[in-house]
Amino acid sequence: MERISDLAHTPPHAADISRAVDRLINAKQLRHRVLFSQQHINRLEADGAFPRRIRLGAARVAWSSHEVTAWMQSKLDARGPCPFAGDVPVLNGLDRFVGKREMRELVVYSPQHVRLLELEHRFPTRVWIGENRVAWLERELLHWREMKRMR
Repeated sequence: MERISDLAHTPPHAADISRAVDRLINAKQLRHRVLFSQQHINRLEADGAFPRRIRLGAARVAWSSHEVTAWMQSKLDARGPCPFAGDVPVLNGLDRFVGKREMRELVVYSPQHVRLLELEHRFPTRVWIGENRVAWLERELLHWREMKRMR
């Protein structure tokens, strides 16, 4: 039989904690995760295509990390499984999209070479986050880079 004192020393599962606690993220953190300008975020919110902000005060707003992650997950789900990385990853609050410039800093290949690798299914597949905007999941790029180093 477990005693209450034994239960107090049992660490909870990290997944249970992340589901239970919905963190709020500010505008700077939001832009870092989704790559959109504040003006574009405002337009998407007005169209109902992005999670709504939460007003915290007269001059303070935030967004639900879970709602933003769900929006990002919907973009990944629309992309489908990545031939290089396998199934569609399940995102967490630390995942973020990176744009072309940041992808080139992580990968150091020319855009033409990256596109060729994508077509050959040897590179993480891009994610369409807007009509004319592509991004990559940072986690997949870092995994790809690590795999290249191990060879």
